[in-house]
Amino acid sequence: LVVGIVTGVILVANRSGEVEGGRAAWSPVDLLPRITPSFFGVYEGKTGYFRLIASWGSSKTFQSTDSSVATITSDGHFTALDIGALPFATTRITGSADGVLSKNFAYLLVSSYPRELTVAFGKKTVFYMPTTQMHIVSRNNILLPKAMDLAYEIQGRATHIRYPAENPLLMISVDSNACGGNGNPLRFGEKCFLDETDDQTVQWDILFHEMGHNSTHHSWNDFGVLGVHAAVTMPVPLYQEANATLLGLYTMQQITGLPAVLNQPTHESIQKRYEKKISFFGNRLAEYEKNGSPFAEDGQKAGLTIDALDGGYLRLISKSKYRWGAVVRFMRVFQPSSKTDALVLSDGVTPQERATFHAAAMQVATGLDVRTQFKQWNFPIDDALFDKLLPVFEELVAR
Repeated sequence: LVVGIVTGVILVANRSGEVEGGRAAWSPVDLLPRITPSFFGVYEGKTGYFRLIASWGSSKTFQSTDSSVATITSDGHFTALDIGALPFATTRITGSADGVLSKNFAYLLVSSYPRELTVAFGKKTVFYMPTTQMHIVSRNNILLPKAMDLAYEIQGRATHIRYPAENPLLMISVDSNACGGNGNPLRFGEKCFLDETDDQTVQWDILFHEMGHNSTHHSWNDFGVLGVHAAVTMPVPLYQEANATLLGLYTMQQITGLPAVLNQPTHESIQKRYEKKISFFGNRLAEYEKNGSPFAEDGQKAGLTIDALDGGYLRLISKSKYRWGAVVRFMRVFQPSSKTDALVLSDGVTPQERATFHAAAMQVATGLDVRTQFKQWNFPIDDALFDKLLPVFEELVAR
C-alpha cells in the first residue's frame, strides 16, 4: 500500500494496483471544468483514474497527449504502459465536458524504478522520490514541499516568471550521475539530493539552482530565455549556470531571513547549506584570481569557472548598497518585457558582447563601478558597447 498525502487529497494505491484520487475543492464561481487530481505518479503497468469536475455536462471525455506513456478511457481510467529503458516519462491528461475543455491539465508520471517511491505534495510543488530518502527528510522534521513552495514564490517575485504557471512543478529523484536537470519535471540525481558527508543535509542549493533555471527560462523545454534572446546567455554554460546559481543563493538568503515561516529544523538546514555555499564560491573566486586563469565561456577548469563567477557576483553584492536586492535589479535586465537584446544581437553575438552585457547589467544592479573589476577577471569588455548599455539598463531597473 502506497499513500501520498495532499492538501485536501489522499492518493491511495490499493492491492490491485489501482490508484484512487480524492476530492479537490471547487468554487461555483469557477465555471470551467477542472481535472482532479492534477498529478499522479505511478509505476509501469498500474492503473488509476482522473475525475472531471464540472457544473454541467452529461458527456465527459479524457485524452492522453502521449499514448506511448499511458492510455486513458473516455471516463478517466488510465493504464501506465511499459516505458522501456527510460527512468520515467510523463504525459498530459486533458478533459472536456460537452466539448468544453478543462481549465487545467493533469500530469501523469510513469516510473520504471524498481524501488518504492513516495509522493509529497505542496501547494505548488510535487516531490516524487525514493521512500528511503523521504523517511530521512521526515525523521529530521524537514518541511520539504513547504520550503519548495516558498522558493517558487521567492524566485517568481524576483524574475516575474513562474513556470509552470497553472499546473504543479513536478520534482523527481532519478538514478543518474547528473545532479540535476531543469524543466517540468525537475530532475534531481538521487545521489545528490542528500549530502552524505554532512549529516544527510538536504542539498538545497541544487534544488534551488534547478528551479532557478526555470525561473530564468534556461529550460530544456520549449520556451525562451528570460526575455533576452537565447544568444545572450545560451548555449553558454558560464552565464546560464551562474545566473541560475545566483538566483538559488538569493532564494536561500531570503528564506534564512524568514525564520517564522518554516519550522526550526528546516530553517537551520537551509541556513547551514547557505553558509557552506557562500564560503565555497568565495574560495573558487580566490583560486581563479590567484592562478590568473584566462577567461573562457565554457565554465570549465581551464578558465573562468561557473563557481568562480558566482564568487565574483557575491563579492560585488556584498559591497553594494542594495545588498541582495541587487539580484532582483540584475534580473530586471533580463525580464520578458525587456528588449535589450536588439542592442547586442544586430550583428550576431560574440563572446565579447556577452561578457560586456553581463558586466554592464551587474554594474547597474549593484550601483558600483565594476568595469575595471571585470577586466581584472579577464572579461573581454567592449567599452563602447558597455557605455551604450548602461543607460538602457538603468531605465529598465528603475521601472
